[in-house]
Amino acid sequence: MKRNVKKILQLSAGTVIAVIITSFSIACSNEDDNLDLQLIEKQNEQKEVLNEETAEFKSNLLSVLKQEKKKGYGNDFSFSEENVAYLKEKGLKMFKSHGFTEDNLKSAGAKTDEDIIAMATIFTAIMEHPADIPRVMKRNESNEPCYDSNAIADCILRATGIKAFVTGCLTKAAALKLVAKIVPYVGAAVMIADFANCMGWFD
Repeated sequence: MKRNVKKILQLSAGTVIAVIITSFSIACSNEDDNLDLQLIEKQNEQKEVLNEETAEFKSNLLSVLKQEKKKGYGNDFSFSEENVAYLKEKGLKMFKSHGFTEDNLKSAGAKTDEDIIAMATIFTAIMEHPADIPRVMKRNESNEPCYDSNAIADCILRATGIKAFVTGCLTKAAALKLVAKIVPYVGAAVMIADFANCMGWFD
């Protein structure tokens, strides 16, 4: 009789422990799921805001490129002084909405007005691609938005010949450093046209 009671108590204890472990696992799983959902919702909200912020520069850039495309441009294509001034103004406005000044761009490596336009072009494309992978976003301890430059890496390579693959969370500050490394080595107007075409922006 005592043995049976002891066995019953052991089984009961084992069952309680199993229930506790299962409950803990479910709780942890639910917490992870909730965190993933929160991160995805945050990125979806961010995407809407960023699309709005970048739309004006992108629209004006494409308007200028389409005008030039009608004239027919080759490897010697360059923006007119009027268009350079116009696109620089729109580019600086876009950068300002993300917390960057003209001095920040020059410190990063922009030497000419066309450099600023080129940087604005690639930066805009990056801003259009928030990272949608929760595990990448979780590694971002600063709680800043993450972006996926790898989504446009092929177009950067085609337009510039430069590989721009990035692992982990790409923040806005990191994105600015990335585009600054690309710009000094290319002819801005030709690169911008090739990049926009590769991105399907003319479609």
